[in-house]
Amino acid sequence: MKIELSHDILARTIDDKVSAEKKMQRKVGDFIKNRYRYYQEQKALLSQDDINYISPHFAYIKFELSDEECQFIQDSKDSIKEKKEQKAAAEKKKQQEITDAKINAEKEKTKRQKIIGFAGLIIAGVAIGFSIYFWNTEQAALINEREMFEKNQQLKRQMREITLRDTTISKLSSVLGIQRDSINRYIIQIGNFNDSLQAERNRIDTLYQNLKNAHEHLKRLNSELELDNNYLIKDKGKLQKDKEKLRKEKEEQKSEITKAKTAVKHAESVTLSVQAQTAYNTNKPKEAYQLAAAAWERNPKNKTACRILGNLARERLDAFSYPKGNYKMIIDRLNGVYKGKLTERQIKQHLN
Repeated sequence: MKIELSHDILARTIDDKVSAEKKMQRKVGDFIKNRYRYYQEQKALLSQDDINYISPHFAYIKFELSDEECQFIQDSKDSIKEKKEQKAAAEKKKQQEITDAKINAEKEKTKRQKIIGFAGLIIAGVAIGFSIYFWNTEQAALINEREMFEKNQQLKRQMREITLRDTTISKLSSVLGIQRDSINRYIIQIGNFNDSLQAERNRIDTLYQNLKNAHEHLKRLNSELELDNNYLIKDKGKLQKDKEKLRKEKEEQKSEITKAKTAVKHAESVTLSVQAQTAYNTNKPKEAYQLAAAAWERNPKNKTACRILGNLARERLDAFSYPKGNYKMIIDRLNGVYKGKLTERQIKQHLN
């Protein structure tokens, strides 16, 4: 009685589980049909979440679906795959653009450094030119000042002479009755000379002011030149850091590429060695040799390829004609027996 009761409980549990799975399969089938009708109206394919929801049950319900509905699911998968590939390509393009931008930035910094250096030379040349001009102007001013002092002294002497002469002429005029027209002409000449002297003094004052302004401008240029030099030192340090960072990134990329290539070769070696084992088991020694040799050349540590080459060597070569473990020599000796290795094109055909 207890055994029958346990059997009934187990059977009911199994029926409930099967019924639940059937319900789920029908639910998934209805979901696919509804989404296909929605696709016919809106052209909206399934998402990755939808594919994940359908996949566990698809093998059981695909025979209940129409060819159009199955094609709808396949088109959705292809679209998801294409979007992933486009995203990966966009990421790769973005990384390449970042690398190109860094290289261009380095070139621009080098170019700017050269321009700043050239500008520094120009500014230094201008500063030297202003210094020479300032010195020459100052010397000219000193010479003009000495000349004016001498002219002023000469004028004073002439004034004293004219005063003495005027007094003498007045006495002579009163005594002898000589007219004073001649004396007036002397006075006019002295007035004109005073005007010339004042104009010369004004010119000297203007020259001195220009000289002072040039000196102030030169001081500003020297200050700007020192500031540009400080910026140049900072940019040089930053450029060196960026260059070192770029070098490390290039080394990391190169290492990743090498690892990826090695992984691909090892994967190809495994594929070729599996095919070589199949050929060896089906009594196709030449094909087994060619595939095993290609697998060993891609990964000398491939144990399956080494085992097949050793077996073929024992079967086809004399015991003393090859060294055990030297698979390169074994391949060369077996090549003389089987006459030829696989070409790269033939290897790619086997891998595909």
